Amino acid sequence: MLSFTRTLRFRLALWFMAVLGAAIVVLGALIYFGLQRALLQNVDNTLRNAAVRSVIQSNGEAESERLRRLSLISLAPSRLLTLDGNTLQFDAAFPTAIPIAPDLLNAIQAGNARFETMILPSVIYRLYSAPVRVDDGVDNTRVAVVQVVQSLENEYATLANLRGLIGLLILVTLPLAGLGGWFLAGRALSPIEHVRRDVSSIIGSADLSRRVSNGLPDDEVGKLARTFDGLLARIEDAMARERQFTADASHELRSPLAALKGEISVALNRPRSASEYHGTLNELEVSIDDMTRLVEDLLTLARTGNDTQLPSQLIEVVEMAMSVCDRLMVIAHEKSLELLVKIDAAQPIVAGDRSQLARVITNLVDNAIRYTPTGGVVEVRVSCNITHALIEVQDTGIGIAPEHVPHIFDRFYRTDSARSRQNGGTGLGLAIAQAIMQRHGGDILVASEVGVGSLFTMRIPLIAE
Repeated sequence: MLSFTRTLRFRLALWFMAVLGAAIVVLGALIYFGLQRALLQNVDNTLRNAAVRSVIQSNGEAESERLRRLSLISLAPSRLLTLDGNTLQFDAAFPTAIPIAPDLLNAIQAGNARFETMILPSVIYRLYSAPVRVDDGVDNTRVAVVQVVQSLENEYATLANLRGLIGLLILVTLPLAGLGGWFLAGRALSPIEHVRRDVSSIIGSADLSRRVSNGLPDDEVGKLARTFDGLLARIEDAMARERQFTADASHELRSPLAALKGEISVALNRPRSASEYHGTLNELEVSIDDMTRLVEDLLTLARTGNDTQLPSQLIEVVEMAMSVCDRLMVIAHEKSLELLVKIDAAQPIVAGDRSQLARVITNLVDNAIRYTPTGGVVEVRVSCNITHALIEVQDTGIGIAPEHVPHIFDRFYRTDSARSRQNGGTGLGLAIAQAIMQRHGGDILVASEVGVGSLFTMRIPLIAE
């Protein structure tokens, strides 16, 4: 059983909780820093307005050509400095511990006002320093510095409360998010668990006819279930074919084995002459040859059905067909048949295993010769279209009944079992031929009429230009 923390449901719930927690943190940070900026701007605006209104020019006479007497109004904690940094006036509420920055006076003399955050041992202040100008009727001269200060205690308390609220929200939300994620993950994964249980049940019962997509919607899980159904259907079909193949192979091997046992029993029943033993051994050799052909065909069919890589030989189809027909010409003449070869003007070239493709042609031509009566004609035609090389084998033989045509490529299928055995067939030739063609990306088409003859057409994909 999987560990609790290794389950997909736990991981989904954890991800849901992490994503929601991250979203709360990001949103909280945006709110926090946005509020901090807004509060600071509000304090800065208050200090700027207070600085403008805190200093007034008296109506007294000037003490010198450039300096007039200034008065400080206590609208906020403030102080008035000379351009040298000496204190002229100050409000009693102004924190005397606030120092004068070394570069402040230079900035004031340059005409620049400045905001500063001053951190004292017990309180944090916001300080605004601005030049004081006196208009003497001639020019506007900077003669002093006004500083206005405000405690940030309320603003920082507000931000601290907001931080606590965000932290509390995270502490409360994350467990709820985990529970909600666990519930939602369970709901989302329940169809997958249903599919798993069904597949496990099918495996346990070995009933491959059952399906797992029944009742599931057309969503991702439903598509996954239908994929499993397709796999089950292919496995069911493969196992059915395997059972049929095993049964057919057992049946096919049983007959020659029974014949061998019967012949041996008869030979051992009583003493016999050397010639009789010789005849029995000849009959045993024929039976063994039949079994050898059957086993070789079974091995060929097994090798053809595997997924090994095909040799990518370039094959001249005309030359290959001519070579096969030349070898079979003697057999055709022995039956007084006419074996004709007609070549189209095109010279198709394909890629694949030459020996296997030659075996398909040999099988088709050999079958045509076997089932064509004496005096008949077997014609082999080679041509091509845009995509395929075509090899047609047509005979004037006995033909195939329509009800047998769909099954002639099945393993061990015979339209006439007795006649096929008499001709030395195993019932695997056409099955092997079709398997070879499918492995090469082609196929074999059949058209037949009883009493008229049959036409087998091999279609092999041409090589790409």
